Amino acid sequence: MRLGFFLLFLFISTFVHAEYQNTHDFSNYSEHFSEKEINGEIILIKSVFPKELVDALDSISSIQLGRDILESAKKLKQQFTFVEVSKLTDPDYAVAFRVGFDGLGPNSIHYTKDLEGWKVKVLLEKPEKKGEQISSATLGSLIAHELGHTEIGLNSLGKSYELISDYSEVIISEKVAVNYFENIYRAEYKMPLRTTYFKFEDMVKVFFTKLFI
Repeated sequence: MRLGFFLLFLFISTFVHAEYQNTHDFSNYSEHFSEKEINGEIILIKSVFPKELVDALDSISSIQLGRDILESAKKLKQQFTFVEVSKLTDPDYAVAFRVGFDGLGPNSIHYTKDLEGWKVKVLLEKPEKKGEQISSATLGSLIAHELGHTEIGLNSLGKSYELISDYSEVIISEKVAVNYFENIYRAEYKMPLRTTYFKFEDMVKVFFTKLFI
């Protein structure tokens, strides 16, 4: 149960985790936390970037999409906050691959390395529509999509970040994230493109219902 949040910084010897520290272009513009449950409270512990996320971020920063996003971060003098959730802290993966949760701001991204578990949960809620491409998703494509919801990401397109308050705004937000971020990534890596996400009765409605109803 997500009862409350506070930051607990975990200081770890730099040499123990040197393998993944400062090995990606996002390292100068991001921080990483892991969730841990203590006495019913969700605690955010500062942690190193896991290899899976490093690889995903490397795949993004190596294409123009990522370079534009990093340039935006530099321009705004802002950074991303990545938060890894797990089955223990988020059993339903309710906040996995979401932006701006838990009061962490418009550049925070919750995610999970357990893609198979996440896909199972998503597809249990509704059948996969043709063109939705949930089954083909990778950590890189999912993170690319979420970057399209962040203030830094939107700024790279010359757009401003605004809080979503109704269904029509959700649709617009998802169109931007799919067309200008996720599908750009997918095209670069010859993955099938997403052709739906923003139609009535589509997955976006499930998302909206969870948030606002």
